[in-house]
Amino acid sequence: MILLELHLADRTCLPSVSLLIRANSRNHALRAACCALAVALVVCAPACQAADEGNPPAANAAREAPAFTAIADGGYAFDTGVLRGKLHTKDKMLGLTDVVHVPTGRSVAGRWGLMHLYRIFSGGRRFGDAARDWPTTSRLLADGAVEVQWPPAPDRPFELRALYRWHNPAALDVSITARAVDDLPTFEVFLGSYFDAGLADPYLYVEQQVVTGHEAGFLLGDRALGHW
Repeated sequence: MILLELHLADRTCLPSVSLLIRANSRNHALRAACCALAVALVVCAPACQAADEGNPPAANAAREAPAFTAIADGGYAFDTGVLRGKLHTKDKMLGLTDVVHVPTGRSVAGRWGLMHLYRIFSGGRRFGDAARDWPTTSRLLADGAVEVQWPPAPDRPFELRALYRWHNPAALDVSITARAVDDLPTFEVFLGSYFDAGLADPYLYVEQQVVTGHEAGFLLGDRALGHW
């Protein structure tokens, strides 16, 4: 089973995020410090439980956070033992590409990759087509995380940074920070994930779904709830 989970890293910040953005934007410094998004690809739960019970050292090793490694094409490779692929940062920033579920050999990511910045809005204005088309720089950090930066430009008065860090072999944390260089009344960042067509039943973890009355838990992304 493969599940996509989005969450705020610090939910105590949630009530004040919009106020923080409005106040800071007046000072030309918008910083979405509380919005850390994570994708969780949940797999082989029974096998992991067995490892915990029967071989504690192996289970502890499995929980160690994996790292990215730089590769020749300017991107970054990863092999967590559960997932293998690349963080694509050349030409187009497409997030995780060529992702394979190692135990089964099954393809996970679609053509456009997982966890990449997509549409950007402020005050009803859309900046360009997609952040994945903008020039970026990236660097590998000492702990094996990767930081990607989108510099400001005349047609987009803000800087974006995305920090990709493995939380464990099956969960990737992506923290996004925005810094305004001009007034931005509001700010929205869409995070795109395009999965392999063979994964026909996408589930999203939600705390509450008002339209359906769904309470906290995983909800099937049925097209009746919206095309995307």
